[in-house]
Amino acid sequence: FLLTSCQMGGQVSSSRFLPEIKIECRPSDSSSCLSTSVSKYMILGLSTNSGFDCATQMSSFNTSQFRYYFDAHNQASLNWDGAKVNANIYKWFDQDQFQLFTLDQDNYVLCVLFDINGNEKLDSGEPYAQSSGSLGQDYILIDTWTEY
Repeated sequence: FLLTSCQMGGQVSSSRFLPEIKIECRPSDSSSCLSTSVSKYMILGLSTNSGFDCATQMSSFNTSQFRYYFDAHNQASLNWDGAKVNANIYKWFDQDQFQLFTLDQDNYVLCVLFDINGNEKLDSGEPYAQSSGSLGQDYILIDTWTEY
């Protein structure tokens, strides 16, 4: 999904659409990924800063301030399908909570936090994921987790 040669204020710009994010977490991936976890949230963020370290940044969040660390973000409620916790994220928002569809830069770092205790920051024992790549694919699957 490459959008090219858009005329914006007299300048030509290229942007890539933000992808859907598919999240899967099995009990074997993390002890937090249980059917009882569906009342919890995932916090997601995309950064175009190639040096962005998810664990460092997410553990320093102030409550409800995570959106200011990312170029695009969202929160997702979780589902249980009988074998794993999962979520699909289709929408992205900017720091002012306006919906985003594209980013001007192709490369990204994606951070996903399984917010077990509900304080909107990464704490000891909480699973998180970091992925990087280039925008343009239909979706990104997150199914590998690290406990902080």
